[in-house]
Amino acid sequence: MRDADFELEAELEELMSVLLESDLESEAESEAPACDNKGLPTPSRAISRLSSGRIQCPAAGRWGILDVVINNAVQMLDNTIAELTRARQAACEGRPLGWPNLSDVTACWLKYKLGVCIDDPSTWTAGTFQSSTVAEVIRRLVKPRELLASGEILYVCEETCNPETLFAFTFPMLSGRCNAGTPDRTIHLCPRFWSAEHAPFKEQTIIHEAVHLTHCGEHRPDTIGIGVSIGSPECLAQFVAANNGKKLDPTTVGQCGFTNRCGTVPRDAIRRNCGGIVGRPGGLPDWRP
Repeated sequence: MRDADFELEAELEELMSVLLESDLESEAESEAPACDNKGLPTPSRAISRLSSGRIQCPAAGRWGILDVVINNAVQMLDNTIAELTRARQAACEGRPLGWPNLSDVTACWLKYKLGVCIDDPSTWTAGTFQSSTVAEVIRRLVKPRELLASGEILYVCEETCNPETLFAFTFPMLSGRCNAGTPDRTIHLCPRFWSAEHAPFKEQTIIHEAVHLTHCGEHRPDTIGIGVSIGSPECLAQFVAANNGKKLDPTTVGQCGFTNRCGTVPRDAIRRNCGGIVGRPGGLPDWRP
């Protein structure tokens, strides 16, 4: 065979290879599940610093501490939202889930602590305002993130609090109903919020209260009820803390339980609390006030 024939044959084989690869890519794209992104919010980048007019505390030095706490809480929410968004995008493109798009800790919390059945493809492809979808988890995290970053919350230091209210409280509801219009964007901080024992867990508390404000969660004394869904402010706050490798507040860790909604909960998941490490009172946080 002449050299020209060899060259022509090689060119034809290369062309067929390119066409076959293109067909496979098109087939993969057509098989990828379509995701409903309608109403799915994305967090803004801006974070407004806490102004002195948005904190009412007679004690000196608390503005600086709270400013750092709020910024840390926003960053923690950003990290969790980013991981869920990456994992959902991967699922929407038909790629298998797992590391690095979805960590084992996050997967365990979604499935066994929040009741989000991540083994069901529709959980990833469905949109917001649908119970226990990944998109709805993202929405419920973006909303408090945006509120905390807006600088619109008023923080009030209380001299005393109801003995059953440990660290903070809000009033998103009135007589069992959500406040009409814009709810009262005020977080009341109890004396124990500023204690050395609570120093490592301030971000978790702030996220918890912000979720109350954005989703009209009824404030109940911290000793009542065990949450097992994305409707629980405490579960969402613990989820964000665990997702960021932060230790969980030992005084409230029992308020978020386990659910078998997505299947039998493995004993190891319960023993390890889905990777959420329970902290000890009195330790200093990462930012060391």
